Amino acid sequence: MSTSAIKVENLSKSFSSQILFEDASFQINPRERIGLVGRNGHGKTTLFRILVGEEQPSNGTITIPRNYRIGYVRQHLEFTRETVLQEGMRGLREEDHHKEWKVEKIIAVAEENARINRAIEAGGNWLRKVLDEKDPVATNDESEYVDILKSHNLKITPQRLAILKEMTIDNPIPILMVSGLEDDESVDKAFSAGATEYITKPICWPLLIHRLKNICAAIQAETNLIRAKQSADEANRAKTEFLANMSHELRTPMHAILSFASMGNDKVGVAPDDKLQRYFSRIEESGKRLLFMLNDLLDLSKLEAGKMSFLIDQGDLLAIVKKVEGECQSLLVEKELKLTIDGGGVSSKAWFDSDRILQVITNLLSNAIKFSPSNSEIIISFKDDSLTLDSGEKVNAVRLTVRDQGIGIPENELESVFDKFVQSSETNTGAGGTGLGLAICKHIVDFHSGNIFAENNSDKGASFHLVLPRNEIKE
Repeated sequence: MSTSAIKVENLSKSFSSQILFEDASFQINPRERIGLVGRNGHGKTTLFRILVGEEQPSNGTITIPRNYRIGYVRQHLEFTRETVLQEGMRGLREEDHHKEWKVEKIIAVAEENARINRAIEAGGNWLRKVLDEKDPVATNDESEYVDILKSHNLKITPQRLAILKEMTIDNPIPILMVSGLEDDESVDKAFSAGATEYITKPICWPLLIHRLKNICAAIQAETNLIRAKQSADEANRAKTEFLANMSHELRTPMHAILSFASMGNDKVGVAPDDKLQRYFSRIEESGKRLLFMLNDLLDLSKLEAGKMSFLIDQGDLLAIVKKVEGECQSLLVEKELKLTIDGGGVSSKAWFDSDRILQVITNLLSNAIKFSPSNSEIIISFKDDSLTLDSGEKVNAVRLTVRDQGIGIPENELESVFDKFVQSSETNTGAGGTGLGLAICKHIVDFHSGNIFAENNSDKGASFHLVLPRNEIKE
């Protein structure tokens, strides 16, 4: 027997009840090349780790000549040098550190300066690329979450698992660990590191695929449930705030009506007529305010039940705007606001219900007046536009824009301000109102196959856009 051979005698290794190999004996002579062939989970990697001293056998001896040094490339490719060649040269003796050919003969590097990432890609390790370069992960087109994460050459550590978990928030990544170890400690360690499921080698591929499908389905169901709960909680919170606000809004005018009626009753025959007249005026104003809020509630309930009637015909939006301007004149004068109507040189003819669109424009202008600073300007303008119907057909339309110089709307609330029970956090400051006006406007405009939306101006304030079809929409 050669004295320069690596000798292995009666080598055994087992984990708990699993025996990887038993009483293995062989020797590796100089200039010999050997390969380990076997099924997954049957100990090839473990045997190599024992040979290089990274793991201890259960039984047996390994004899390595004193003048031997073992250099190797790790299975998990944790490089400390720029190239594969340089990494392999770390195993050379100090006096041979410049003899690259010794490493080239062993690892058969065809290109001296082959980069590590090239070697990684050759090994099929796209997961390393994902983690290091933040490239998109392969996803399922329907659910948009990762179904399978596959890595040939990357060791999954708790740190990398944490990175994987943080890659998405809405769509958690299921992590299934596959290992040749089945002892309790290894299983506990895997789940502690963040594994969703754990199976042992040899791999039963049908079982693996079904496990993955079940895990992904369960996670998707959990995600949907969480989203539904969040949506329900948000709706419940908005409804609670609305009811609290409505109770205040209804109680205020009702209290004013009762108070001035009581004062007037006590002053009959005593107070002069002009004082009694002021009491009656306050009662009338409060009654109108109360009626306005009750009408909002009734309108919304009718719209949602589909019981509101519409009489749609061709009309002139400019004429509606002029009418609204007259009705809001006292409010404009009170705050010293300038209202500019810009026809834009386009036709303002459209297809709509005059009464309902009057209600929409009145709401938009009233809001602009309410939240505009004194001595500022409100602009109502017209322009040509188009609408895409549910059928995909594109039709001509006219856009009416109400632009103010007020406080604007937070960007994340530009859509939600049209929801029922919702008021903007910037405008919900005690200025009054039910918070139903824009929700009613949205229902009315939707019935016209139109569009209504808001955006903030580049300088200050907000603009509300109303888009209506120019011609009749055939059902």
